[in-house]
This record gives sequence, structure tokens and C-alpha cells, in this order.
Amino acid sequence: MTCLRVLHGFIAGVLILFTVSAFAGGPLVVCYQLPTKYAGAGSVSLNYDQGILGSRTKAQADALVTEAVSLWTNVATSTVVLARGADLPVDIAASNYATLLYDFSDGLNPIIYDSDGSIIDSIFGVGAKNSVLGFAGSAWNNNGSQCQYVEGRAVINGYISVNDTTMKVVLAHEVGHLIGLDHTQLDNSQGLVTSYPSNYPLMYPIAYRSYASLHEDDIAAVSALYPDATLNSGYGQLTGSFVQVNGTPIRGANIWAKEINSNKVFSVVSDYLIQDTGYFKLLLPPGSYTLHAEVIQTEFTAGSSIGPYSETSSGLSFQPPLYNNGVPIAPIVLGGSSPSQFVITAGCVASATFKLDGTGSVGGSCGADNVSPTVPVGLSAAPVSTTQINLSWTASTDNVGVTGYKVYRGGTLVGSPATTSYTDTGLTASTSYSYTLAACDAANNCSAQSNPVSATTMSAVTSSNIALASVGAVASASSSTSSDYPVSAVNNNQRTGTPWGSGGGWRDATFNTYPDWVQINFGGTKTVDRVVVYTLQDNYTNPIEPTDTLTFSTWGVTGFTVQGWNGSAWITLATVSGNNLVKRTVSFAAFTTDRIRVNVTSALSSHSRITEIEAWGN
Repeated sequence: MTCLRVLHGFIAGVLILFTVSAFAGGPLVVCYQLPTKYAGAGSVSLNYDQGILGSRTKAQADALVTEAVSLWTNVATSTVVLARGADLPVDIAASNYATLLYDFSDGLNPIIYDSDGSIIDSIFGVGAKNSVLGFAGSAWNNNGSQCQYVEGRAVINGYISVNDTTMKVVLAHEVGHLIGLDHTQLDNSQGLVTSYPSNYPLMYPIAYRSYASLHEDDIAAVSALYPDATLNSGYGQLTGSFVQVNGTPIRGANIWAKEINSNKVFSVVSDYLIQDTGYFKLLLPPGSYTLHAEVIQTEFTAGSSIGPYSETSSGLSFQPPLYNNGVPIAPIVLGGSSPSQFVITAGCVASATFKLDGTGSVGGSCGADNVSPTVPVGLSAAPVSTTQINLSWTASTDNVGVTGYKVYRGGTLVGSPATTSYTDTGLTASTSYSYTLAACDAANNCSAQSNPVSATTMSAVTSSNIALASVGAVASASSSTSSDYPVSAVNNNQRTGTPWGSGGGWRDATFNTYPDWVQINFGGTKTVDRVVVYTLQDNYTNPIEPTDTLTFSTWGVTGFTVQGWNGSAWITLATVSGNNLVKRTVSFAAFTTDRIRVNVTSALSSHSRITEIEAWGN
């Protein structure tokens, strides 16, 4: 009854075997005011089909299912376990699916590969295989006081051609339904990114999530349904009621909280337990939050419903006071024009009264934040010019959240960055500078200062990029994917990587295997003291000239070494790990050589991607 539409217009519906109610970011089925779930810790043994999945072999299909399932089983604060049991005894097709699919007492939880879409057509009508990617759900027993899932099943359509990431997102969404989770409405109205790659929750009714991973709201939802013993070490709770000014409960509104430092968001539907009280409960990681309410979008009904009151267009989610003559009310924030902020700490329970006019309050055991962040570690200082030193460090942690850092040069405050890097400029050539660092949170609790580090700015000596092809340098590599990713692109004085995939940069040919290397031969002996490695930026279709602070999160090189040839062996000149800078500069003691190598030891998305390498020296 719920469905997931993907960006290309395909639909992946979830077949629920009985009439159900749905709850955003929470349980799919509630009866007797309790969420329905599998017994105990939530252990389900899945039985994979024997056949193929469209163009994918059985092994490839099995691997996709296993990877999708692991997204849920790897949540540390949830106990749910989805193991792989024995495969189904036969290849399931249109001719033999019915008995298996509708038998809820055979001890099987089948994952059926509908290779040609014929099962989809048989169930949803001829032509459905062109739009339905799959469906899933679980049957449950009602013992008169509680409901419990007994068996689940999923059917995956192999007729439609989609890439592996899309298939994993859809599979994981459907597995979420199978274990008892429903849709959530967290999208661009809460500030989430809509462009590719996007970060909508996996359980959003429309598949705008292009990461094969879980959103923080997905993690909180499965943790609430199948809580691990460690839950209180990572979450606090906010419970409350959403009501009209006169105290009348409001049922079917989207309630969401936003952490003001990280912008992480979490949601639930008011009165999701069908108690007629406007009750809601949110699991929230430690932080400082604001509380909001808004309507459910009218497009989210029937198969895309969110909450128990949006099954039909006449449901309470679309009636007064949330909609008036079909017009939705404006979003509401607790505190109105001066939003109220409240603190959540691990293991605490806060309670809220939230009214339609924005009035109300939050109280409980969470209290004020008086804990300082941890002392920053890993501080490093790298001179990049005669007047500039770049600093970087490992992020500190805090019971609520780190909001920024204070950078001291020689004991004097010189900067207050919000990120884990800082560029100190306006310095003097050939001069040593000492730095320390403190971390601070929103309540202005600051840590002690870190251990000091020192760096000396470069001397005022003329330096040039000796790696350029235009001055005779020649690039070679351990491998290249194809002529579309030539190694010659890494020293052509073009750093943005455009056009990527058509000569703009280099990518290796050894999928998910490291190290990979790129070598620059200078054509003669040179003295080098600095190498700059440029990797692929996230927005590679519309790139900018890389700056010293431009970061990546999708495609870049995260670890590498720089080596120089001493005539008989490669000597490591610099080592980088945990990199997230598109432009990463490494400086080292001057080294005389006729060639250098950049050895990539780790990278995102299974390939090494470099758009330019510069070697500076005399």
C-alpha cells in the first residue's frame, strides 16, 4: 500500500498483506496503540531466489540484496538482524509465485527475483512491469492485545534497467517496510539538498536519496523500533503533544526537530499511536534543537501515505485545522518569530507542549549544557607560501555539539573557524610560527588548548611548477580506465577536471584496489619542496577553480604519499590521510630528483581520481 517513486518515474511499491495504518519515520503498523514489529530483537532470515534478475546474474543480484540489507543491520543502536538463510528451492516465476508469496506459515521470507517482470504484471496488471521496481511487506498476527510480524517477502523487478545505486536504494527502502518502518516527510522544506547527489531520507516516499546509505532519520526510526541496550548513550527523547490553542489534539501533522549546529533533522506524525491526544515522540542525538510543525503534502496519500491520517484525500491530515478549504497552514515553529531552543543530552527525556500558534514550552531532565568539548588533537601546520600557513586537525566531540574552534598564534587569538581547518595569512617569509587550538560549543564552553605545533613559512625564493607538460615533464600512471581518463590530463595546467570523463582528468582502472600511482618525470634533475594534488570535486559538472579550503565528500582522493626517486629507490617525502580537500598541498624538505610519484592509498567511490599534480621547486 505504500510506494516509492524514483527519479526516472519508476515505482517501487510495498505490498502490505492486510489493511494498515502508516507512520512517518516510525512504525508502519500500530495496533492496540503499540507498534508492530518482529519478535525479540527483530531477527529475520531471508531466503534468496534461485534465478537471475534481468541482466544481472544471481550472484550479482544476491550481492545487491545483501548490501541493501546491511544498511539496516549495521545500525549500532538497533538490534534488528536480517540474516541470509537457505536459498529458495526453485527459481520463482509467474507460473509458481502465488503459493510461496501468500503462504505465511512455511517459515520462509522470500526475496523473489522477477527477472522479466511477469510477476509484477500478474499482480498489478499488464504493463505494470514498466513502472514498478518491486514491493515488500510482512504479515502479522493479532492475538487480541498486540500485533506481531511473522513472515516477510519482497519481489524485485529485473525488467527495468537501473544502476546498482538506484537498485540498492530501492531495495533498502523496501526492506525498511519489511521490518516495519514507514515513510517520512523530510525534504527541502527542512533545508535538505535536492540536487544530485541528494540527501533525503531513505524512507521518503519519493527516491531522492542518491547515497546508498541511511539518513539520520532512518537510523533513529529503526533504533526506536528495535532499540539496542546502548540506545541511551547516543540518544535522548522528546515527547509531547501538538494541540490547538484550546487544547484540542491535532492529528496527522508532520512534527520535526532540527539540530541548529549540524542541521540534522528528525520527524514523526502527531498522534501516530492513534491515541487522539496529538502525542509524538522523537529520538534525538545530543544537541541543541528547534521544534517545528507543518502539513503533510497532499500528494502523499494511498501508496505514498505518511502517518495514520493521510490514507485518503479526506483523511485528517488534510482537514482543518491543518488545511482550510484545501489551503495548507503555514509552517509553525515553537517560539514563533523567536524560535525556542532546547538541549538534548544522551539518556535524557524532555517533554514539550506545542500549540498551533507556536506557543508552548519544553521541559524535562535534559537541562543546560555545561560540558566542554574534548581538547583538539591532530593539529598540523603546513607552510604553503612565504606568507601563508595552513592548519588542520581532528574534530573534537561534545555532549551537545562543537560549534567552532579558536586558533591561537603565539598565544594570541587569530581566528575562529567553524570547520577543522584554518588558513593563516599575512605572515613573514622564512619565519617560524607556533599554534595552539581550542574547541567550543554553543553554550560557550571551550576546551583547554591543544599541544602546540610550529611551522616556518617558505623562503622568498622564486619557485615554479616543474610538473607541467609545457616545460617538458611527462606523466605516466599505474593504469588508466580508458582514453577518456588520460594521465596526460594531470599536468596540463587545468585543475578543475573539466570536462570530466572526456579528457579532464585521470582515473585508474583497478576498481577498489590500492595503491594506484601517477608519476611525473621532469626530464632532468630538479629540486622540489612542495607538491599540490588536485582531486575531483563533488560538483564536477559545474566545477570552480579549486581553493585551499574547497572540500569534497563524494569522489575525491582521501589518502596518498608523495615519493621522490633517489637514483635507486623511491623515498617517501610526505604522507596524507583523512584528506577532504580538493586541493591538497604538501610541503617537505627540499629534495633533488628527476621524478616524483603520487601513490593513492585510499579514495572515495572505489577509484583514484586526479585532475592535476603540481610540483614546485627550482
